[in-house]
This record gives sequence, C-alpha cells and structure tokens, in this order.
Amino acid sequence: MTTTTNFTRSLFLISYYTGMAYLSTNMSELLTDEYLDSLQKADIWTINDLCSRDLMDIKRATNIKFHILKDLQDRVKQRYVLPCLDMNLLVEKSIREFFVCPTGLPELTEALDGGFQTQEIVEFSGDSETGKTEMCYLLCAEILAKFKEFHVLYIASNFDFDHEKLIKYVRSRAGELSDEDMCKSLSRVEIARPTKLTELVHLLNTLVHSDRKMQTKCIIIDSISFIIQDDILDIKSANLHDADDLEKFLALKGINFLQQEAGATVEGTRREIMDTYLHEVMRLLVNVAITKSVIVAITNSDAGLASRKSWTNAIDHRIALSKMPEFSQYKVDNPRATVCRATLLKTVHHISKIGHSIPFAITDNGILSIKLAPVAKVEAKVENTQSEKSAP
Repeated sequence: MTTTTNFTRSLFLISYYTGMAYLSTNMSELLTDEYLDSLQKADIWTINDLCSRDLMDIKRATNIKFHILKDLQDRVKQRYVLPCLDMNLLVEKSIREFFVCPTGLPELTEALDGGFQTQEIVEFSGDSETGKTEMCYLLCAEILAKFKEFHVLYIASNFDFDHEKLIKYVRSRAGELSDEDMCKSLSRVEIARPTKLTELVHLLNTLVHSDRKMQTKCIIIDSISFIIQDDILDIKSANLHDADDLEKFLALKGINFLQQEAGATVEGTRREIMDTYLHEVMRLLVNVAITKSVIVAITNSDAGLASRKSWTNAIDHRIALSKMPEFSQYKVDNPRATVCRATLLKTVHHISKIGHSIPFAITDNGILSIKLAPVAKVEAKVENTQSEKSAP
C-alpha cells in the first residue's frame, strides 16, 4: 500500500472516528458528570451530536444554561472538530494534486504499480557506477517530456549535472524537439548545489514553509551520502580548476551553518551532529513530500545510512542497484547499443518486502532493459562487450 493511500485513509479515519467519539468528562472541565448525564438523556452522545444540534434545542432538552452550552460547544470544536476540518482539506488537496509518473523502465513501472507517486520517497541505493544517477536523469526526463506544466528541483550535491545526457533522455521520450522547445523543457529544471547537510536543511525548510504554490512536482537529491563525506570540500575544490570556478564555488558554499549553529548550541561529536542533521533532513523530506504533494527521489551509496531509524522510517521504496558479474549472459533489446555496464535492479518495498529483480544495461543510447539468459545459451552473449575485451 502506498504512502498516499495510507496517509489519506488515516486522515479520513481520524476525522470520522473523532466525530463519532463519545462525549466524556475529560474532554472539557465544563463537562461535569451532571451535565454529561443530562446530555445523554437528551440523546446527545457524541461530538457530532453536540456540534450539529441547535443550542436552544439542547438547552430546552437539558436545562443547561445557554452560555455554558455555548462555551462547551466552542471548546469541543476548537479541540476536536477544527483540526479534523484541516485534515479534510489536506486529504482533498492530496487527492487533487496526486499523480503517478512512469519510471522510464517499463518493468520497474509495472513493479511499482504505475510508477513513482506523489507523497512518496524513493531511494536509489548502490555502489558507484551502478546507475543511480542514470535513474535520476531518467525520472527527470519522464516528467519534462510527459508533464508540460511540472517542474523538477534537482539537488546536484556532487556538482556534476550533465545537461547533454538529460537532453538525450528527453529527446528519447518526447521525440525530436526544436531548440526552443528543448530550452523550455530544460528551463523547468531548477538546480541547487548545497555543500553541507546544514545548507540542505535550510533549503528544505524554505520549501516546507513557502506559501507560494509549487509547480515543482519532483525533488531529486543526488546524493545525500556525498554531502556527508568528511572531505567534501577537498573533493569539490579539486574538481574546479580555474580561479573563476573556485570563486563561484566559494560563493555557492555560502554561510557555514554548521559552525554558527552547531558550534554555539550543540554539544557532542561530529557524528552526533551529523546524525541530528540527517534526522532533520529526513523529517523535512517527509514533510515536503506530503504537504507539497511531490515525488522525492534520493541516491545513496552509504550502506550505513540504511540502518538508521530516521532513514528507514522515511523511505517508501528502496531501489537497490548492484553490478552484474562480467560473465553474466544476457540479451539486449537494442543489439546495436554499446553496453557500458550492466546492473541488476531490485525493488524493496517499504524496506521489508523484496519485490522484483530487474536487469538493465547502461549503454551509449541510455538505459535499456535486458533479459537474463541461461549460461548454456552461448548466443545470448553481448557481442559488443566481448569484442571490446578481445581487441588488442
């Protein structure tokens, strides 16, 4: 069952059962045993009975003074009814803004009952060069090609965003686009580059508390595990060669929130501080996903994160990617494509139930589905890969 279904059903049940709740003396200090007995004799048993009946009718039936009934009704409404009305509005909003986006891989789309859904958090996990970033580009291209009004927030924490690759994926899904149409599509991708967890927290906080109607329907973070590396500054500085790029990087780095906030108010080790910020990031991601009705996709190459409770509780689907052995035999749908590497994708639903194992290949033409073949079938080999290995 998806996050959206669980969330909507939970709010509906809370709202329904709150209204059907029996009146009791612990609901308000005004509701004494004597008044409760009088109300029950007048056939007023539940919150709905009290709030839906005319006060003058209740007064005549119970002989309770009007101002006491008015205060009692107002307090019960304030405490029990109004929050349910807010939840009903949130349910209506989540249903109205709900949509499903195909994943780009038909097999994965089928495994996820139609694709990625709003209000869900999806994790692409695996070692380096297993296709996590490719899956992000694929998702981004699907939204740009099939949902003309939606925007994507791409948080490229590793400073490596390949526009050419994204263009290739968009063209493969939307067909040949003019330069003007392609520019319009790419303009719907907003790129952010936080360098620390504190900056990511600040960015997500801004999204959560924004009153502006969001056109963004997908948030991609590639990758959280890169942000928390101890030597992140050295890695990113090494990727920038000239002084202009370094100056831009220092400007993007912005204020060091970690030194300002953690240095003054947080006691403990660096790991404890990072755990605190990671917990806050996951809390904010859940908040953004639900209240803003967006798809959240994150990549992670750190297996240690998966065991943390704040992380596990937030993730709806884990898409685990692992490299296939070089001796694996498989068929490629497009035999003309040069296979760069092959990956086995496994869907882990709600971190407990392993769903499907889907092999695919990362090629020069993008991601292609492949079919595993029995070892005995020699003709099922990928000739491109083997010819490259046999070449002098």
